[in-house]
Amino acid sequence: MNGQSGSRHGRRRWPLLMLAFSFGAGAAQAAEEQRGQDAPVKNAAETPRPPEARVLAAGQEGGMQLGTTPSRLVLSPAAGENIASGNGRLVLRLDGLQADTPGGLTYELYLNLPPDARPDPEGPHYVGTLAFFGRTPGLGQPGAGTSQVYDVTAVVHGLAARGLWKEGQAPSVTFVPRGLESARTGKPLPVETGKKEAGKKEAGKKARVGRVALVRG
Repeated sequence: MNGQSGSRHGRRRWPLLMLAFSFGAGAAQAAEEQRGQDAPVKNAAETPRPPEARVLAAGQEGGMQLGTTPSRLVLSPAAGENIASGNGRLVLRLDGLQADTPGGLTYELYLNLPPDARPDPEGPHYVGTLAFFGRTPGLGQPGAGTSQVYDVTAVVHGLAARGLWKEGQAPSVTFVPRGLESARTGKPLPVETGKKEAGKKEAGKKARVGRVALVRG
């Protein structure tokens, strides 16, 4: 009887021992996982950060006013910067864009266009268009204005390949005003400022660019 009783007691204790062992193993695993969560990430400081945009050339402080005739702005290059031969994307950034009306004129942008050269949207100097349509009027208001960027990587490299870009030489940005698009060709028409009524309306519109910069990044 004592042997059978001891055997029954042993069988009863065995599940209890297994349960205690499982509970202890689960608690140890949970503690190990918690230590892993609390431990600092070793490679956090080694994660590479994206490079910040670097100003390669910029216009004068205060910006410039745009009208009904072409405007040419010469940028001051940063010392020691090789714009065309460097690596990375090249961006032409315009900040502080303001107009006295939400419509205003449309401007063609050219990079390093010679003063005596004819603007050609099909030529190597062409960057894109700048339109003030839909922008909130705020000419002359401090802190007003919007921004616009243009990827000019291909333009700069193309000019360099043609010998039209020299490192160390101050780059320039030319704004050429255009009127409405032609219904026949779909291209902007020249701004008319003569005796025609439409030309008089265009001549009274004003726009301003607060800052022009050529950046890499």
